[in-house]
Amino acid sequence: MSIKDRLAGSKLGEKLVEASADAVERATAATTALGAFGREKAEGTLAKALEELAALKPLLNEGGFRVFDTLITASIPPSFGVEVEPIEGGIGLEAVMAREGLTKSQTALLQAVRQIYELEGQLREHGQSIWKIHITLGAPPKLRAHIRDA
Repeated sequence: MSIKDRLAGSKLGEKLVEASADAVERATAATTALGAFGREKAEGTLAKALEELAALKPLLNEGGFRVFDTLITASIPPSFGVEVEPIEGGIGLEAVMAREGLTKSQTALLQAVRQIYELEGQLREHGQSIWKIHITLGAPPKLRAHIRDA
């Protein structure tokens, strides 16, 4: 006779079934609460990142860069970014950075874009050029330059 058969119909068996059902119910409630918390955090992060991106796009455009793609990376924590390429007619990043009222993150990202493009001369000596820059707003923010043959 198996343990399951011995416990069937006994008070101990009934208590074990009740305890198991209670544990499953509590675990399910905890998992649901964690999932809701995670969704709230992700939605808050998404909203904040999209606000940052919305404020950064016109600055990049005025500085001489076209934002041509917006990206979301599903990770912990999630990250959001844009891909930009240089265009003619901008006033330049220096002029944009000289403005008052930029946030620290905006200033840091614009400086990083400028620093990457300062490498253009060295790259051209080797037959390369910067094609586009991928800016990721996450913890920490990242910039990645895509290089191609000149």
